[in-house]
Amino acid sequence: MHDLLEIENELGKAIVRQVQINLTPQQEIDLSRMRTVNPEAYDLYLKGRFYWNQGNPGAIKESIAYLQRATAQGPNFALAYVGLADAYNIGNILGVYSPKESLPEAKAAATKALALDPSLAEAHAALGMEKAHYEFDFPGAQKEFLKAIELNPNSAYAHLFYSNCYLAPMGRMSEAISENQRALQLDPLSLPINNFMGMTYMFAGDYEKANQQFLHTIAMDPAFPLAHQYFSLLLSAMGRYEEAIEENEKSELLGGASPENAAAEAAMKMQAFKTGGEQGYWHKNLDLTLRSLMESKGEFVAASEVAAVYALAGEKDEAFQWLDKAYAERDGEDIALLNCDPFFKNLHGDPRFADLLRRLGLTN
Repeated sequence: MHDLLEIENELGKAIVRQVQINLTPQQEIDLSRMRTVNPEAYDLYLKGRFYWNQGNPGAIKESIAYLQRATAQGPNFALAYVGLADAYNIGNILGVYSPKESLPEAKAAATKALALDPSLAEAHAALGMEKAHYEFDFPGAQKEFLKAIELNPNSAYAHLFYSNCYLAPMGRMSEAISENQRALQLDPLSLPINNFMGMTYMFAGDYEKANQQFLHTIAMDPAFPLAHQYFSLLLSAMGRYEEAIEENEKSELLGGASPENAAAEAAMKMQAFKTGGEQGYWHKNLDLTLRSLMESKGEFVAASEVAAVYALAGEKDEAFQWLDKAYAERDGEDIALLNCDPFFKNLHGDPRFADLLRRLGLTN
């Protein structure tokens, strides 16, 4: 185990000799570099990545705990810092941590990884996500994503992050779809990548392909909560509210909510839709969101999520107040996707929306 990475390099050299590949000078350097890793740190890293791949709030907390132990055991183990950066980035997206709690930590971990090994594509990709979601530095994010893809064209997550964190926010949807498809070709069994493929189709306005993709992801693993959560968003965007309520209830149960609470919330939404139609449905969602905000007891609630529900309920002034709050709090993925998120489409004609896009750096 002490010589694990050295064995990896020797295997790489043997394969190169067998297939007679012409290596670039940088590739020669990478293969000749001697690297060792603490066996316990490597084991902790693998456990951290295992939980990271599950993509739910509880698992992300487990992931961070393992990866912090990995960096403590192996302070020069660059991949452990990359894993930690990824976990903090995704922890923010899932609402486990506020942007201020998680994204500076993501930047610090990615920067440390690059100081240890500047050739790590995954570290550049993680830094690019932080730049997009916290600094709103989209040119800087693009630079990091392109560097990651240059260093490792076969990194599925480099292509995925480039799609979701730069191309989609900038409204370059055909390119975003192509990059997400490339990520899927490289890692076809990844649940998060399959799930984001559905979101990318939704952002592009291709609801039929999005619908097919979410059904495919759920068929891969019916117990993956994010697939049901994002599918519920699509169904709402399509006006299929009763199905959206059912999918959201599934995501709540799989995410750890009590059956009683999930069923009660679903029943209230269903009753509101049946008696008040679309507006009744969105106003009930607004009531439940505000109640959740009041009962959060210090837990993080994304301001952009509150803004989206106000926008859908037709309360534009309140929506912009919460969007300004989201901007001030550097509110992560949701506000970065403002330009393509269908739940904000009824704000598009308002001058305040154009001004916010300008402040975010999302205008050409």
